[in-house]
Amino acid sequence: MYKPKTITKKYKLLALILFVLLSIPFLITMFSPSSKSIFYNDITTPMKSNYTMKLNEVKQSDNTNILLDEVLLDLNAVYIKSRIWGDDKLIAIELNKTPNDKLPLFTFTDLWIGSSLKFSPSAKGNFKLAFNENKIINPMYLIFYLSSGKSVKFKIDDKTNVKSATQFVSINKTLKFDLGKKEPLYLKFTNLTVGLTYTKLEVNSNFYPKDVEITLTSNNKKVKYFSGGYAGGVMGNLWFDPVDSNSLIINVKNTKTSEEQSIPIKIS
Repeated sequence: MYKPKTITKKYKLLALILFVLLSIPFLITMFSPSSKSIFYNDITTPMKSNYTMKLNEVKQSDNTNILLDEVLLDLNAVYIKSRIWGDDKLIAIELNKTPNDKLPLFTFTDLWIGSSLKFSPSAKGNFKLAFNENKIINPMYLIFYLSSGKSVKFKIDDKTNVKSATQFVSINKTLKFDLGKKEPLYLKFTNLTVGLTYTKLEVNSNFYPKDVEITLTSNNKKVKYFSGGYAGGVMGNLWFDPVDSNSLIINVKNTKTSEEQSIPIKIS
């Protein structure tokens, strides 16, 4: 009985050693500061050619350079493409309304993994800086904070008239559905945000309606839904693809009875 146990232990030990050796390359990649798939994702949202500012502006702090390559302003978001190279590392980003704001619109400080920085010198930084103002803010100030304790500031001044391509539309209309429950369902649609890179519909309900489908129609075609949701008693957000139209229709369907109601929306 002793011998087979020894052989089993040896095989287990060999298997453990083999597993550790095979895992080393993966762990090195996973915890490397330049691992894009783990630490940050490149912007996949299409940069609208008519409204993307191609700045190609470089600023220097000691032996570190920051390139602000492209910027796209949108309602409640700013997309930037940048690159950093030199001796220092990026430790934080701020987006402000004024050069010396005490309350930034956006602060990004989650740049550390343990004692290591996510963004090493020569790192490429594509960021989406999100906030909640429901209007285009122009100009804005973008600040990069470095491991040296110094900072580099860029002024973002839109020259593309992006404001004309975005809208914040107040709806404030309620639809009523009888779903055979103790009380009718009330769906209150409050606001529609029409951005360059997304369309957001805000909706509130008195309870969660599992048998109700909400869609958007633009130019007689359904707009692709990609995230969000809503529940009873709280404000929900439904996110759709961007639209290129002066009018939309909110369609609400009871999937059990096929009853449909709609709200037409004019976008000026």
